[in-house]
Order: sequence, then structure tokens, then C-alpha cells
Amino acid sequence: MKSVDRRSILRAVPGTISVLLLVALFWSMDLKGLRQGIQMLSWPALLLLVGSALLASIAQGIRFWVLYPGGLSLTKHLGLVFAVQAGNILLPVRSGELIRPVYMKRWNPQISLRALIGWSVVDKVVELVALLPFVIGACALLPEQLASLSRWAWLLGAVVVAVLLGVGLLTMRRSQLRSEVRLGRVLSALALSLGYWLMNYLIFVSVVPSARLSLLLLLGVSVASGIPGLPAGMGSYEAAFVWIGQIGQLPKEQLLVAALLSHMMQIAVSLIVGVLVFFRWGWPSKDALQTQAQTQAPTQAQDTHTEP
Repeated sequence: MKSVDRRSILRAVPGTISVLLLVALFWSMDLKGLRQGIQMLSWPALLLLVGSALLASIAQGIRFWVLYPGGLSLTKHLGLVFAVQAGNILLPVRSGELIRPVYMKRWNPQISLRALIGWSVVDKVVELVALLPFVIGACALLPEQLASLSRWAWLLGAVVVAVLLGVGLLTMRRSQLRSEVRLGRVLSALALSLGYWLMNYLIFVSVVPSARLSLLLLLGVSVASGIPGLPAGMGSYEAAFVWIGQIGQLPKEQLLVAALLSHMMQIAVSLIVGVLVFFRWGWPSKDALQTQAQTQAPTQAQDTHTEP
């Protein structure tokens, strides 16, 4: 009798839960109301949704380039963001996150893998710290029936920020990045992260007629989507959207339409640009890498001889 691989079972659990969430949502919905909701979405709202999704991704690419260019151009970093997002959509358990270090290491073999991992952690820490103002705003806008959660949200936010800062400092120390960190770069990255979250907020504003509810959706759906499951967070995104959206006393059918449209358009933007990037770049060949290494060697030797 063959032994059961527990790891494969554990990997299948998040995806199974996400599928069940989607099935449960659709089972309880009025399909006629669903079709009517899709027809009610205006073109300006759709343009705001697509534009915000595109600008949010661009802000992520610029942010990583500001923190750690790695000898690559801004254009390549922008393409890498969409490639990573496309990978996360097409692969389970956010496996697309591996695309950035693989490409950067192949394009520039001199990049330290430890430094690359360290800056990737710092990038995520800066992104999450920038979410704090939105958490504060959401706590202030909680409805009366949920006001008691405000204190716990503040406490949880303070603990998370402290943990994130600790992780960032520990990562910089172990990755030997402390000497490379510049305050101006970190502040610029923080500003770009604020812009990133603002664009994500506008995505929800485009499909929900309430600024307060959109802020609550930004926090809840972002947390739910970050849980590993189906590719692109399918299921968890929609379930969190519908559950939180009921705070605004909106019909489930309208909330599901808004969830599906906002999610599908974000996926479409990332896939279209990401797939074009893959077609444009392909996979770096060994000959190209050897040629790049040979062209870099004389330049490095010249730089060494010209040093005082």
C-alpha cells in the first residue's frame, strides 16, 4: 500500500477551500440579478478600475527599482512586476514571486542572491507599513455595531508594524544591507507604496458606491487575497468582498458582481501585460549570459585600474 504524501494534501487544502467558497457564493446568488448588475456598470467606472489597476502595478515596479535597481533599467523592473503578477495568477501558492529573483540573477549574475532576497523582504515591509494610514482611517469609519473592534484593530496594527520593522531590520542585518540603505530611497519607496494603496482603494471605489465601505473592503480583501490558495486569490477575494460588503447593506448579487468585475479586470490587466512581457523577453539563453559576462569583465577590470 502506497504511503500518502501529506505535503501534497496540505498543498491541496487552500485550493479546495477556495473552490468551495466560490461554489457556495454562486449557489446562493440570483443569476438574473447578477446579469442586471453587470449591465449597470458605467464606462467611467470601468476606466477608473482598469487605470487604477495599471497604475498600482507601475508603482510597485518603480518602488523596487528605487530600493534596489540591481543594474537593471526601470523598464525591466516594470516588466518584472507584471511578469510576477502573471506568474501568481497562473501558478498556485503565489509561486510567481520566484520570477523576479530568477530573471534578475540571470540578467546580472553579479547580483548577490542574499541581497536580492533581503531587498525583496524590505520591499514588502515598506508596502505593508504604508497600509497603516488606511488602517487608521478604516478604524475611524467603522459602523457603530463594530466600534468595539476598533481597539483591537489598533492593537493589532501596532503589533504588526513593530513585527514588520523588526523583520526589516533583521533582514538588513543578515543580508548585509545596512550600509546600502539610504533614507531618501526608503522614504521614496514609502511614498510610492502610499500611491499603490491609493490606487487599490480607487479600484473598490469604482465598483462600490460608498467611500467608507471601499476603505473597509481594501483592508479585508487585501488580507484575504494574501492567503495562499487558488491562483490570483480566487474564492477568498470574492468571499471577503461579499462578507465585508454586507456592512453597507448592499444586496449579495450586487456585491458579487462588484467582486467579480474588480477581480477579473485586475487579472486581465496583469495577464495581458505579463504575457506580452514573457513573449518579449523569453528565457535568457546561456550564450547571451556568457556574452553579457564577457562584456562586463573588461569594464570591471577598467574600473579597477582607474580607481585611485
